[in-house]
Order: sequence, then structure tokens, then C-alpha cells
Amino acid sequence: MGKTTSTETILTITNYWQFDKATIGIILGILGIIVTIGVTIYFYRKSDEYYENLKIRNQYSVWKKSSKLIPQDIFGNDYYRYNEKIHYHYSKINNQIEEKISKGENILLIGRPLSGKTRAIYENLRKLKNYKVLIPKSSINFRNAIAPKYRKDKKIIVLDNLHNLIKSKDISLQKDDALINYISELRKNDINIIASCQSGVEFEIVCQKIDITLIVDSKENILYMPEYELVEAKKIAEEEFNATVPDTFDKTIGSLILPLQTMQNRYNDLDAYAKNILAAIKMLYIAGIYDKEGLFLVDRVKALYEKLSLNGFNFQNYLKELIKNEFIEKIIERQKIRARDVYLNYIVDTGLENLIDNFNYIISNFKDDSEALFLCARKAYDFWTVQTIKNRIDFLQISISTYNEALKFFSQKNNPTYYATAQHNIGMAYYDLSGIKDLEFNLKNGINAYYKALKVFTLKDYPQEYAATQNNLGAIFFKYSEIIDKEENLEKAIAAYNEALKVRTLKDYPQDYAQTQHNLGISYYYLAEKKDTETNLNKALISLNKALKVYSPELFPDRYKSVKSIIEIIEKACIGFFKQ
Repeated sequence: MGKTTSTETILTITNYWQFDKATIGIILGILGIIVTIGVTIYFYRKSDEYYENLKIRNQYSVWKKSSKLIPQDIFGNDYYRYNEKIHYHYSKINNQIEEKISKGENILLIGRPLSGKTRAIYENLRKLKNYKVLIPKSSINFRNAIAPKYRKDKKIIVLDNLHNLIKSKDISLQKDDALINYISELRKNDINIIASCQSGVEFEIVCQKIDITLIVDSKENILYMPEYELVEAKKIAEEEFNATVPDTFDKTIGSLILPLQTMQNRYNDLDAYAKNILAAIKMLYIAGIYDKEGLFLVDRVKALYEKLSLNGFNFQNYLKELIKNEFIEKIIERQKIRARDVYLNYIVDTGLENLIDNFNYIISNFKDDSEALFLCARKAYDFWTVQTIKNRIDFLQISISTYNEALKFFSQKNNPTYYATAQHNIGMAYYDLSGIKDLEFNLKNGINAYYKALKVFTLKDYPQEYAATQNNLGAIFFKYSEIIDKEENLEKAIAAYNEALKVRTLKDYPQDYAQTQHNLGISYYYLAEKKDTETNLNKALISLNKALKVYSPELFPDRYKSVKSIIEIIEKACIGFFKQ
């Protein structure tokens, strides 16, 4: 080995020093990046944007990439309907769903129970790429809900079973203003929506609660789940499921797959006492006496069971039997029962002849249960809104009388919100009843009920309820003006609408704003016949044109045409007035 010279030593030290300088520079650069990121995260977490995002995410049970969806995400409490071992039957509707989602269009699936709505949503969503899927929690209160922003990633909201979403745990007013405004915000933020609803009565009720055009832009985006005739069902059962068509088949794909026949056989084998528990649950289900999560109070089920069974023999033992046979689940810590609605609808028999008998039986047995009476009255009003139901007026009268029964327990002082909501809903019911009989009498009753509601629903404490009540008060005064004191009642209607507009602004509640401006415009138009013609016609035009700021021909073609036609009539009236 040769001897190292001083020159070589100096060169070696210099090279190490250069290497160390480079290394140190890299390390310092990395540390700088880490510190920058840390500081950014720190201040972001302190920012309003962070807390807003956190607050938004906490309202959703699912917020994940579509490719990572699992069945429980979509089916939730109805997971028992999903069986991963059973092949999924693809139909033409899947192509329609896929095509419309790819175009960024909203979809509403309509079909009977077991028609495959939820499964179709799941199968199509999990094939999507670059989408975040959001599902609101079952406990969400849409009155306080914040719609997510679009930002960089595409988002799609699943509103499965709309008919359940509008049955809010909140004791909100009949028209679901909260859900309407939430959906409006989704549309404004360019968030896609895929929704579903049961056909028939449930869909009719939903149409009364919200404007379906809020969700879909055209009828082409309302897709109806297929139904199958027996010949086709036999082919599907044999080729895809290696099975035969069960006796319980009802033209839906689900009735081919779910073990309905097995459950029917189990039901047939039940003791009469166990059947009475299920009958009690179904009676409560029909009357709408359950919470937003579809849970029934054990005490209410037991109370009805004891009436049906005379002595209430061995309630707990029969409850365990029903749990074992998979008809129900018991939520022990909350003393509530979850029943599987498919089995209630398809299998359980209450022994009552019709819906009216069901309501009367429930009301007679829960005279001292104020909440049950309130929920029953609200459900009766829902049935009144369904055009296809026979003897609809009976439900309207049941609603009014049952709200009045509930008001024996509610007062302005001790239960102000329930009291005011009941009075508001009575006002709506009397308004509807006036269109059938005793016009003046029922309108007066409706006006009195609204005034009672406004003693609680003040502008300061309940702004949204105040606005809804004032808008409805305006409508009832407008109708009253057609039979008595036209000028005076039109002026009262206009005053009420203007009060509603203190809350219903274009920015905060565009749908409500447009509706009230439309009503106000019509009122000014009719008032012009009685006084200050030029002034009131101009005010009518101003209000109706304000409504058109929301009712665009793209989003609301029917409403746009309606308002536009009224504007044209008024403009012609103005020309005629000026010629005179």
C-alpha cells in the first residue's frame, strides 16, 4: 500500500464536504416541504372550509369511491335482501341507467317493492370510475343539511327510497320544504342524483311533498323497473337461478329470489299470539307510527298485542320466536323493534278489512298517546293526497279530528312546536276540505288555525315555519276573496305573501321564493280589478318576472310556460288599460 499524500487527503476531505453539502441541502429541502405541508394543514384545520367539510361529511353514512362500494353501503338495514351468492339479473334498464349516468343526468327509479331498485343502483354505481358516492345518514335532518360542493371529484348522491326520506323524524310541515331546498342545493352545486321510490301510493305521496322535476329534468329520466310475465319468469328462474317460480311470485324479480315462500310457510306455522305481534306492527306501519329509521316502540307494539290477544300472554317469548324466524330485530338499548317491511307487506295479515278500519282501530287504542295521534293524523293526510284511493275525504276528516285529539295534550306553552305544527296542518286540511264542502265555514276554520300556529311560529324563532305558514295563509285568504270581501281579503293575502318573502329570498330558498312571488303576482293581478289598476298590474308583472328568475325553461319548463302565459295576459290587460 502506498503512502497517502497531503494533496490526496485534502481532495478526499473536499469531496466529502461537497457530498455532505449536497446531502444537507436535500435534507433541508425535504424538511422545508414537510414544514410547509404541516403549516398548511394546521391553518387549513383552523379554517372555516375545513370545519364545513367535516360538518358535511358527518351527515353521510357513505362517502367513498364508487369502485369501493360494498352491498351494506347501499342496502343498509335492508341488507337481508341481498345475497351475493345469487346471480344478478341484468335487464334493459341497466343499460339506460349506465347511459344516463355517463351523461351526467339525474335518474329516478320507480317500481314496486322487490322490483330491484336498490340492487340496480348498487350494481351500476360500483362500475363507475372517478366518482365519489354519498349516501345521507338515516338520521339526517334535511332542514340543517349542507349540500356538498362539486370541487375536483365528481359526486353522486343516492336518495334511495324517497318515500322513507320524506317521513322525517322532525315534525316539519306537510310540504317537505327542507328536502326540497336540499335537492335544490345539490342541483346548484352540480351534484348528480340517483333516487328511487316505490310506485303506487308511495310515489303519489312523494309527488305531493316535493316537485319531481327538481330531481329529473325530463320524464325520460324517470325509469320504471321491469315486471315479468310468468313465461319469462320461468325462463329466468331456470336459466339463471336453476330454480322454479315460487307461488309467491308477483311479477317482480325480487319475488323470484327472496325466500318469500319460506317466510310464508314460517308465518303459517306461527302461533296465533306471535301472528298478533306482527299484526300489531303492521297496523302501526300503516298508520305511520314509527320513526325515521323505521323503528317501532316496543311498548306500543305490546299495547296493541294485548288488545288483540286479550291477555297479552307471553309477549317476550313470542317476540324471541319472531326474531328467531327473522321477521323482526329488537334494538335492545333503545327498546325498539325493526320489522322487515317486505314481510309486513307480502305476508302479514291484520284481519282488518280496509285502511279506514286500521286508522280507527289505532286511534281508539292510543287516545292517551299524543305522539302516536300526531303521527297518525299526518299519515291520514298523506292518504288524502293520493288520487287513486277510494273515499279520500274520510282520510281528510280523520286527519282533522285526530290532530284535534292530539291538541288535548299539546298547548302553546308546554309543547309549542307540536302545537303550532298541528294547527298549521289543520289549516291545510280545512283548506282542502273547503274545496269539497262548506266552503266559507272551512276557510274560516283554516284561517283561525293558521293564526294559532303563528303565535308560536314567529319570524324570529321559527323563520322557515313562519314563512310556510304565511304563504299558506295568503293562499287561504286568496280563496276566501272569491266568495266574500274581495278587496279586503286580497290585501290580506298580499300582506301574508310579503311576510313570507322576508324569509323566502332568492339566495336562500329559491324554490319557495319563486312559488311565493308567483302567488303574490296573481293576487296583485286580481286586486287590479278592484283598485289602483295600473299600480297593481305593474306589481303583478314585477312579482311574476321575479318568479321566472327561478322557473327557467330548462329546469322548470311547465312552470315557465304557465307563468309566461300569465305575464302575457297581464301585458295585454295593461295595453287595454292605457288605451282607455
